[in-house]
Amino acid sequence: MWSGKRVALVLACLIFCFPAVFAQDEFVYPDDDDFERDPFEALINAEGIINVRLVRRAGDLKINGIIYSENEEQRRAIINNTLVKKDDYIGTYKVENIGPASVTLTIKGKETILKMKEEE
Repeated sequence: MWSGKRVALVLACLIFCFPAVFAQDEFVYPDDDDFERDPFEALINAEGIINVRLVRRAGDLKINGIIYSENEEQRRAIINNTLVKKDDYIGTYKVENIGPASVTLTIKGKETILKMKEEE
């Protein structure tokens, strides 16, 4: 009959070998200069907020609105339907400054300026 060692061996094979049969190929990040997601960067920013919306490049970001104040601490922007303030993150981009009609973001020392679309 089946001894304890044989059962353990069969279970070990099922656990470790069986998934390998159905495993998919390893995910490969696109070889694209616009792809900004670094797989080694945390998905949780310094404030402990999960960056749910992954942003590939600045072109994926859209300003929905700006709440501007002379007091810098009260300034807010709505980017991709997310309310942000100075030093917040949207994806892997950090909000550096919020102006009356633009938002300055940085990623790895590179500065990007998003501008509000003019109403038609």
